[in-house]
This record gives sequence, structure tokens and C-alpha cells, in this order.
Amino acid sequence: MEYNRRKFISFIGKAGLGLAVAPQFLVSCGNTTTPAKGIDVMSDDRFKTLKNLVLEGLNPSDKDDLLLANGLEYHSIIKWGEKINNADTFGFNNDFICFIPLDDNNPKDGLLWVNHEYINPFFVSDYNESEENKTPKTKEQVDKEMYNVGGSIVRIKEENGIWNIVENDAYNRRITANTPMTLNWDTPIKEASTVFGTNSNCSGGITPWKTFITCEENYDACFGETEYDENNNPTHRASEYGWEAFYKYPPEHYGWVVEINPKDGTAQKHIALGRFAHECCTLYELEDKRVVAYTGDDHNDEHLYKFISSKPGSLKEGTLYVADTINGKWLPMDWENQPILKSKFKDQTEVLIRAREAAKLIGATALNRQKI
Repeated sequence: MEYNRRKFISFIGKAGLGLAVAPQFLVSCGNTTTPAKGIDVMSDDRFKTLKNLVLEGLNPSDKDDLLLANGLEYHSIIKWGEKINNADTFGFNNDFICFIPLDDNNPKDGLLWVNHEYINPFFVSDYNESEENKTPKTKEQVDKEMYNVGGSIVRIKEENGIWNIVENDAYNRRITANTPMTLNWDTPIKEASTVFGTNSNCSGGITPWKTFITCEENYDACFGETEYDENNNPTHRASEYGWEAFYKYPPEHYGWVVEINPKDGTAQKHIALGRFAHECCTLYELEDKRVVAYTGDDHNDEHLYKFISSKPGSLKEGTLYVADTINGKWLPMDWENQPILKSKFKDQTEVLIRAREAAKLIGATALNRQKI
């Protein structure tokens, strides 16, 4: 078979129409921690149908709508500000979404998780800063912004090809920048083992035990960042949103991979996976039930990481590695066995908090985060 760039792009485009031939359950979930089990799901007949599907081009348009190629359709399930129960509304600026059926045998009824990555103050809190207007935000405005990040859990059902929310379902809830969350770690961070909220939630995933994973990316926009000089002296860099004016939450409580239990909304932050601008976290379950987690730092000149658990089903016990792509090695970020880390940091907890610095010290390869 002849391969070239045009044919490859055409086929990738057709993959977007896979819902026309793929099983509904796969389309709904789109995530598995044991991908080898799904390799042979699509039959030869389904593959040929997809390969031969004709895509019609879309002409340029100024129509205020989502225009789709022939064979695709859409409908809205819920929008920003709409109620999900008697107390809560859907958050702002969606990013990652995933779906877990309540019953594996019924993919038409389950829980939808949606990340709310960041806010636009102009819309969310009616704050419009300009060169002429330097008035600081009020606490009420900050509270509105903090409520609209995090994520939403809603129960949805499909009937006759249309998905709708189950109104006021007991599972419907919001996770916000003020939701209490435990740290999955033995050592407190900034004197706390329970912290407040999640923010900057970018991509995510589903665990082998069917909970949601959501990743804190550009966390420094919310409560700033702690920076260190060459003598290891800390200073605080202010945030973009200015939330620390009213909430003195330490920056070290953010920048983690967060796990959400879809059934009750309880949440924990996985310290062992390191702290940086997590774009996503992809989990793979080994045959012995140990877990491998791959996660990238979405910032220029940062790094690619891998965590391998030492116990089945754990995202705490194990080793975090960072990639040396030049030499094809995974470098362990292990304070006990890396003398250079011992010379800079006081313990493994500090290595994980300051993962970016630690990665550079042991020779990780800087990567180019260029969006195209």
C-alpha cells in the first residue's frame, strides 16, 4: 500500500467519523488503561467501511455555528451557568471530558466528568481590567471565579440518539477551587494534609478502578508560585487572577494530578506523580495490577515523566522518572539514591514539589512545547 502525507491526513480525518462504524461503548468512553485489550475490537469489515467513507469538504463560512462534515451531527447537553442540581451550576470553559457507565452492560446511562480549565473574568465575575482601570477585584468577584473552575459531574442518559442530563440526580455535583481534597502522601505540604480545591484543570483520564483523573496545568495563574534563587531562598511570584488577595492558599497545594471519585465527589491529589503543569496523565495497568502513569509538563523547556507503582493499584508507592530522550533513558527522581538531589533538596517531598528543578539537575531533556 502506498503511503503519503495527503493519504495519511485523509485517513486521520476519517478516524474522526469513527462513530459511524465503531461500537457505541468505545465512542462514549474513549479511554482504557489496558489498550492491548482493545486492539482487535474493530473488525475488517468495520475498518473497510471507515477506509472507504467519503468525506465532503467544508467551505469557509462566517455562520455562527458548529459546522460539521457529512455524517456528523451534534446537540448540546449542557451549557455554562445552567443548573445541574438545586444548588449548583455548570462551570466555565470546558476542556477534558470523560464518561463512565453506571453499568458496564449499559453504555447509555452514566456519569460525565467535565474539566473547567480557566475563567474569563469579563464574563464570569464582570471584572474588566484595562490600562485605565486598575481597580482590584472584590472578594465576591474572586468567589465567582473560584466557583467556575474545577469540574462538573452530571449523570446523562441517551434516548433515541439524544443525550440529556438526569435533572437533580444524586450524583450531580460541582468540584471547585474550594472543595476539600486530601493529599495522597505521608508528609504534609505547607503544614496541611487536606487542601482546598483544584484549578487549571486541563486533560485527564480514567483509572483502572473507574475514577476520574484531572490534571492541574497552569496553576500559577490562580495563587502564584514560589520561586527560589541560587541560594535556595524563596520568594512569591504573584498570580494573574489575584486570588491570593483573599485566600492565602500556598501555591505548593496546586500543580498535581487529582483523582475524583465519581460516586461521592471525594478527591485526592497524587503527590508521587510530581508537581508541574500537567497537560494530562495517561495510566496503563500492568498484568500484576501495578500502574504506570505518563504525564507531560506543558511549558517550554520542561520534561516528560513516568511513574511506576511498586504496589498494585497504587499512585503513591513507586518511583517517578523523567525522560532523557537524547540517551534514551528514564532517570529516577529518587532523593535517597541521587546525591545531586540530596545536595539541593531536604527530602523526597521537596523533590516532588520542585520537580522541574530536580529534573534539570539530574539531566532530563528539555522539550519544545510549541503549539501548532
